[in-house]
Amino acid sequence: SPAGWRQLLAGKTLAGLAYVLCAGLVIVLINLPLVVHWEIMLLALLLTSAFVVSVGLLIGTLAGTPTASAVWGGPLLILMVASVLMDLFPGVVLPAWLDTALGWSPASVILRLFRLALAGEAPVAAVWGAAAALTGMAVAVYVAVMGIMRRRYSV
Repeated sequence: SPAGWRQLLAGKTLAGLAYVLCAGLVIVLINLPLVVHWEIMLLALLLTSAFVVSVGLLIGTLAGTPTASAVWGGPLLILMVASVLMDLFPGVVLPAWLDTALGWSPASVILRLFRLALAGEAPVAAVWGAAAALTGMAVAVYVAVMGIMRRRYSV
């Protein structure tokens, strides 16, 4: 391909964002009557989209083929959602360090942002903390993707 790694990254990012934002629009439409803080909802949508696309790019870049992407993406998705599923089992008592770690997992932070958009009162510190955590995670993954792509696709 005559495109460099930057063009590949930009094209894949834009395509991924379009797809993820369409899915996010469906989520917003389903919860339309419940949204209290539109600015937090928009922030949650944008940051979630950036994180999801970055993880998709990382999996796709490392795996190389759609089959390998599915093999690695499925278990990763289950691990990311596992932290949220733990909330469904109130009788499960976890060690404090694990409970704290799961509370800052990507899925938990994403859900926290969306919940704050639906809440009557959204503490600024909670919004900024979740936004900063999700932004940091997305940036870290993008940096890894850029490093891999630069090595793999540079001439």
